[in-house]
Amino acid sequence: MDKVVIARIILAAISVFALYIIQCIIYRKFGLRNITYERWIGSPDAFEGDCVQMIERVSNKKLLPVPYLQVDSLIDPGLKFERKVKVDVKYDQYMNSMFNLFPYTRITRRHTIKCIKRGCYDFDNATLIAGDILGFEVNREDIKFNSRLLVFPRIIPVDRIPFPSHNYIGNVSVKRWIVEDPFMVSGVREYRYGDPLNRINWNATAKAGNLQVHKQDYSADPEFMIYLNYEISDDMWDVVTDMDAIETGISYAASIAQYAIENGIKTGFACNGANRDNPREWVKYPPEGGSAQLYRIMECLAGLTSKRSVSFSAVLKEDADAGMTGMDIIIIAAYISDKAYEQIDILKMLGNSVEIIWLESKRGDQ
Repeated sequence: MDKVVIARIILAAISVFALYIIQCIIYRKFGLRNITYERWIGSPDAFEGDCVQMIERVSNKKLLPVPYLQVDSLIDPGLKFERKVKVDVKYDQYMNSMFNLFPYTRITRRHTIKCIKRGCYDFDNATLIAGDILGFEVNREDIKFNSRLLVFPRIIPVDRIPFPSHNYIGNVSVKRWIVEDPFMVSGVREYRYGDPLNRINWNATAKAGNLQVHKQDYSADPEFMIYLNYEISDDMWDVVTDMDAIETGISYAASIAQYAIENGIKTGFACNGANRDNPREWVKYPPEGGSAQLYRIMECLAGLTSKRSVSFSAVLKEDADAGMTGMDIIIIAAYISDKAYEQIDILKMLGNSVEIIWLESKRGDQ
């Protein structure tokens, strides 16, 4: 081969290599400059089984094109992508979005996500990876943003919930008479002059130390309290050993709360499960009505983790020690300890009605 040809080939190779090195340096220094990436959820909340939109928006605010931009982030397996257009989801956990950005270009993509599991999902970080002309990585940058999706528990018809008596919710006092109804007892109160002796509540009197009488029902709003017990057995530690049973209980609690509040019943909720944002504290919402109260309860249920915060007996004891009375109580549990039963008896003595919905558990003893 002619020496001139060889020299030209070598020179061309050196030139190509030099150009490659130059573009590597350029993209290493300027590839991610003036690149903005945003991500948010179309709706901040949804129910289990619903689909939501996740929106991505990336902008290249410079003259230099970015031939290859990859966005890596961790996605909880409780969320499933329905379509994967220029998105690669590995092991149902790792999301990789690929973009080709021309100068001064903005690209917006919408992804449909199905909410497979109840939970609180944070989309708070991602990694931007810039590639050169040949697609080799030359630079990366971690970014943070604040986006959260609450997935509420699945709502089921209340007639499919195994209440201890038929149509228990229907028997909770939704409609009240304007005057006292002597056949409907809603709690206890202190004895007042003129009260008939046949209204004295002797159990409540023994505990309070002074005369207590049955409080007859009025047209006032009824109050309803839902308790969810995270305990599966007496020897259970902080981590729940049968989360499937608890998930069923969470769905029951959500369904009952929605039904009761939508029917005008002031409803509260308490649970000894740990909340995602406050893992060392148990949760309690005193009975209230309205959509704001329902949202608070749903938000709480979405944020419950798989850990117990305190014993269930401690939750009941706080309300018993406070002298709670006149409350319709539903307890959802796979297991109730002897100490918890003691507090239930005290609550009954105080004039509260208590019913238990049992959850089927592979490990619990009812």
